[in-house]
Amino acid sequence: MVQIIIFLSLFTITREEIICNAKNYANHSWYCADYNSTLWDSLYSTYGCPLHQTCDFNPSEIYMGEAYGYGQNDSYWEFDSLLECSLAAGNHYCHYIKYDSITGIHPPDWAAGIDCSAFICRCWEVPRVGTWGLYTDYDSIGKEEVEMGDILVKPGSHAVLIEDPGDSPPTGTFSLYESSGSQTLLCYNPLASWSEYSDYSARTLFKTGVASKPSPSLISNGWLKCFPNPFHTSTVISLECIDHVDAAVTRSQHSIRIYDTSGRLIRTFVNKSLTTNYQLLNTVLWDGKDRFGRKLPCGIYLIRAESENYKKTVKVVKLK
Repeated sequence: MVQIIIFLSLFTITREEIICNAKNYANHSWYCADYNSTLWDSLYSTYGCPLHQTCDFNPSEIYMGEAYGYGQNDSYWEFDSLLECSLAAGNHYCHYIKYDSITGIHPPDWAAGIDCSAFICRCWEVPRVGTWGLYTDYDSIGKEEVEMGDILVKPGSHAVLIEDPGDSPPTGTFSLYESSGSQTLLCYNPLASWSEYSDYSARTLFKTGVASKPSPSLISNGWLKCFPNPFHTSTVISLECIDHVDAAVTRSQHSIRIYDTSGRLIRTFVNKSLTTNYQLLNTVLWDGKDRFGRKLPCGIYLIRAESENYKKTVKVVKLK
């Protein structure tokens, strides 16, 4: 049965909590096995450019900071679970583009990691957007105004999270956190130069000391989550889909479909519900079985949520 809850979200995260989130990602250590690196070299070489023909990480080594994955949005605890399920550690833009052009799947479903904009959204605890979304959906401020927890963004390119803006921004040095393809890891840089970010723009989640509310263009994205993830017997799939409309109430149909990694449809949940200009949360309990009631093997499954104005896919891991 689908349960429907209508509620308003309050964004109450502090600047200190944002930096605490960033530190958790940058200080996260993980072990790279051969099944996270060299065993995937055939795919890296098939879909990679000449610079990225192999995995960035060596087997049997421990790394600090989650792996960079273009288009990926895995939290550090999801990242660990996906590595345990033998996914590859990280991927680059070239893998994303070529794999998508051949298979129609993006980001690569054989890799795990996090990119620059997803990292910032995780730290800000807001729905996932890309660098263009960070640029257009949040308040613009002067670089001389930046504080801890604000960001610098170059739309279509990169974004970084500011820890300490330094003594006289935008001159001198400052400290930042970033998930960088060139660094291959999510990392902390205590001596970044302001001059290297002259073509970046400053954006903030805050206005006059409080967290700003998301703009309609951000809200329309909503979010899709599974908890627990990974899971053994069952997981709760939560879909927050927000449609800002002029009419007080319209009727919309929301579907949640579950696929295996080959693209085979496993299970479908369909719900007709009232959608207003408030947030609508649909939750369904998936028992790890297909539509015929058969228990599914452990592995990675894709949860796809769709409505008229919303599409979102997340990965979920089923354990033994």
